[in-house]
Amino acid sequence: MRIVFLGDIVGRSGRQVVKDYLPEVIEKYKPDFIIANGENAAGGFGITEEICKDLYSYGIDVITTGNHVWDQKGITEYIDKDPNLLKPYNFAEGSPGLGFNIYETKNKSKIAVINIMGNLFMRSCDNAFFKIEEVLGHIDKQKPNSIFLDFHAEATSEKMAMGHHLDGRVTAVIGTHTHVPTSDTMILENGTAYQTDAGMCGDYNSVIGTEKEGFVGKFATQDNKKVRLKPAMGEGTLCGVVIDTNTENILANRIEQIKLGGQIGLWMAGHSKFKNIMYRKGAQDKKRASLFSKISKEITVAAKLGAPDPEQNARLRSAIQLAKANSFPKDNIERAIKKSSEKDHINYDQMRYEGFGPGGTSIIVEALTDNKNRTASNVRTAFQKFGGSLGETGSVSHAFSHYGYVRYDKESLEVSEEEFFNKAIDSGADDCLLMKIFLRGYVNQMSYQIFIIFFKKKLESQMLRGFNGSQPVK
Repeated sequence: MRIVFLGDIVGRSGRQVVKDYLPEVIEKYKPDFIIANGENAAGGFGITEEICKDLYSYGIDVITTGNHVWDQKGITEYIDKDPNLLKPYNFAEGSPGLGFNIYETKNKSKIAVINIMGNLFMRSCDNAFFKIEEVLGHIDKQKPNSIFLDFHAEATSEKMAMGHHLDGRVTAVIGTHTHVPTSDTMILENGTAYQTDAGMCGDYNSVIGTEKEGFVGKFATQDNKKVRLKPAMGEGTLCGVVIDTNTENILANRIEQIKLGGQIGLWMAGHSKFKNIMYRKGAQDKKRASLFSKISKEITVAAKLGAPDPEQNARLRSAIQLAKANSFPKDNIERAIKKSSEKDHINYDQMRYEGFGPGGTSIIVEALTDNKNRTASNVRTAFQKFGGSLGETGSVSHAFSHYGYVRYDKESLEVSEEEFFNKAIDSGADDCLLMKIFLRGYVNQMSYQIFIIFFKKKLESQMLRGFNGSQPVK
């Protein structure tokens, strides 16, 4: 018998990668039975009836769960109707659903699937080691051909202890919950297949499947507030194991790790590699489109607030420089400038928000928006997410001064440093610094020197241009 097990399916990214790659797993390995942990399938928290039906349609036979099984409304009623959706057997007695069941595989063999949750660092539940003995007592009477355990636990030590406790008595002990695939895929001494954690089916450009910024913010600020973090939505990786069983007894002959697609995937075939390239190109195109949209908006607003001529409009000049640096097409630049004079063009307002970050840090956020209410809500949410708070207008602006700067290559100047400094000050500059710029990797080698001139925003940078025909260095 051949069994495929997939680690925790996390959010839409996890469901999508299962939909995309499971057909290839089925085609290559031709499994007799497929099991997947789905406790994080619904937005990272729990599972729904609709998602269960989708996963079954992809080819999954049984869905195991864990501590998040009850997170979605309606699941307590549904789980009693679905014998293929399991809950941890050591949950409180009387809770709905099955903790184990025996199923018929495609080759007409019988497989027992058990779902148990660990005790260390997890929500309170009955002792896992006591309960597994209770389950085995029920199962042994029915003489299944294979016995599979999804041990949903936090502690590596507890998972390894369970593996050795059941070695020679079950087909496989595979850990879930921590969402990172371990490298200890093996057959234990007495014939049981084992892996501490199968990993997750989800986006690995994340922190265990959730948006990385949220977790980084919590750890960096020691924020203990309970906030439901959003699942990462990038390209997913399908992670799991393939197990071959012995026809003469319940033990395993072989276990192989599966990692397909996404950040950590290994290739199965040429079309899988093409699919991964397609995903990556799609993600890159999406980022590029977002950047181009922001640049276009900035060019339009800059042209509308000032003159459409970049020589007379410093903000527009800077926006065009940014556009060219990012290979923004010339036609698009001209089109964005033209939009600023169109009557039916969407009006963008420039908003300023003031607030406090972690540790009382003063923060000013400037934004362009066509919907003030939506932007205010998004900014407030961002502050709260990282342990800050949005303040009133003027609450922190008193601590800031708005400066601009112009940069000159020293070698392009035909005047002395002292004369240059005097001209800059006479033109309204607040300060003039000579900076040394070093080549990366060659700390002792100076590549060139530049002057940095700081000036108040109200003083147009045009005043500081044209010393003996020189132009600012971009």
